[in-house]
Amino acid sequence: SCALTASAAIADTYPKNTGIDVEHYAFTLELQDLDDRIAGTAAIDVGFTRDGETSLRFDLVGRDATSGKGMTVERVAVDGAPATHAHRDNVLTITLPRPSTRGQRLRVAIVYAGAPASGLKIANNKHGERTFFSDNWPDRARH
Repeated sequence: SCALTASAAIADTYPKNTGIDVEHYAFTLELQDLDDRIAGTAAIDVGFTRDGETSLRFDLVGRDATSGKGMTVERVAVDGAPATHAHRDNVLTITLPRPSTRGQRLRVAIVYAGAPASGLKIANNKHGERTFFSDNWPDRARH
């Protein structure tokens, strides 16, 4: 008799915001027929599960200089006040105005625009009508 055992420990190396709990996302998108550019606002309610968090990390594909596709962050606010942020290598990092406290809640607003590289198909259908189709499964929402 032969018994085979497979034991593979696959480490999840994806960076996470371990000290926060995103409680709610609300997205507002403006679409147009002139080109593939969209304008969006993400309103995000964040709760903190520990003290001392100084930044938040979000995935957002940045604008590619070659293709012109991707998003540009126009402004970020935390609880209505402008916030320092950096958008590099498809990651948006928002610096909090002060370190978090456990149980604290914040509202983050991210205003962005661009032509999606993926995740939202913008094209004419077979009848020549302009259509917008969400295709963000499993991991294209970052576009």
